[in-house]
Amino acid sequence: MHTTTKECYQAIKLDGCLKSWNILKQENVLTEDKPIGALLGDPVEYSDYIMFNNGGNSAERVISSKQKGYIEMDVDIPYIAGARLYFDCEKIAQDGLLVRDGAHLKVKRCLPLEKYLLWTAIPSELGISEDTTPRIFAKKIL
Repeated sequence: MHTTTKECYQAIKLDGCLKSWNILKQENVLTEDKPIGALLGDPVEYSDYIMFNNGGNSAERVISSKQKGYIEMDVDIPYIAGARLYFDCEKIAQDGLLVRDGAHLKVKRCLPLEKYLLWTAIPSELGISEDTTPRIFAKKIL
């Protein structure tokens, strides 16, 4: 699963693929100087990858933090929910694209949606407002 902001989700749909932070930066799509992971001490090379998550509400905390510009760990602080994209990781792995580094499942550079996307969770499909909290968004999916 990959979680993204509402704005980024619109761009992902237009592109037909997920792109790493570095590719988006090269394409002048991003305005920030560093990814939110830099505040967590993520290695620079993480920006070459699209990171996946297993669920829960930790991915929503990343989106909430990105929106606020600082690390926000409280899952009950409001944010604007974006989208969770669920992928067929077995197929991604069979095609040799899935990388495991001991802490993450990730794909380098770009991942096409058409071949691997299974389902996208967005607030309107879940019957909630996009003005919500990470906890509420994550619970609605479970």
